[in-house]
Amino acid sequence: MRATLLLTVFGVSGFLACGSSKVTPSDGGATKAQPADAPENSVKPEADSGVQAEAKPAPTVEKYRSGPTHLQDITIEIPKNWNRQAPTSSMRVAQFEIPGEAGSGSMAVFRFPGGGGSATANLTRWKGQLQPHADSRPPKQQVQSFGPFTVTSLDAVGKLAQGPMPGAPALAPIERARMLAAVVEGVGDAYFFKCTGPEETLSQHESAWAAMLASIQVAAKADSPSSPATP
Repeated sequence: MRATLLLTVFGVSGFLACGSSKVTPSDGGATKAQPADAPENSVKPEADSGVQAEAKPAPTVEKYRSGPTHLQDITIEIPKNWNRQAPTSSMRVAQFEIPGEAGSGSMAVFRFPGGGGSATANLTRWKGQLQPHADSRPPKQQVQSFGPFTVTSLDAVGKLAQGPMPGAPALAPIERARMLAAVVEGVGDAYFFKCTGPEETLSQHESAWAAMLASIQVAAKADSPSSPATP
C-alpha cells in the first residue's frame, strides 16, 4: 500500500512537471511577441529627447528692419517699425503694415508698365475714396523735387470705405481715416505710394512719411532687378 501511494505521488508530480513544460512555450510566445511592441515603445524616448521640439516653426511674416529698401530701380528709407508684408496683389511692388494703438494702417507701392496715368488723375481718384466727416479738413496736395525725382503728394482725411481685395472678405469702413499718398516720377515708370489707416495712427507717422519721401534715391545698378515687376 505504501509503495502504491509513492508511485501515485510521483505520477502526479510527473504530470504537473509535464503540464508546466507545456505552458512554458505559451509564456515564451508572449515573451517573443514583445518585440512587436518595441517600435511603438522606441518612439517615446525620441519624443522625450526633444526631437519634436527641434522641428522648424511655420514661416512667419517678414519683419522689416529700418534701413534702405530697394524697390526695383529706387532706394528709399522705410520708416522705423513699419513691417514688411507679402503683397496681397500681384499689382503691388511692396506692402507694409503701419503700427498704431488706434489700429494698424498700411502702405502699398504700385508701379505699372507704361506709367499708369498721371499723378493728378490718380491722386484725384484716390481722394474720391474718402467721404467727409463732421470735422474733415480740405485735402492738401503739393509738388516737391528730390534730386531727379518729382514727388506729387496728397494728405487727406475722411471716412474710408475700403474696397475688398479679390478672394478676401470685405473690410469694415474706417470712420475717421487718413490717406497719405504720393506719385514719384523721374526714373522710368512712376511709383505710386498709398498709405491708409486710422487718422490717429497716420498722424503719429506723419514726419516719418515726409522723411521717407525725401530719402528717395536712384538705386545702384547692382541693386536693380534684371526685369521689371509684373503688374
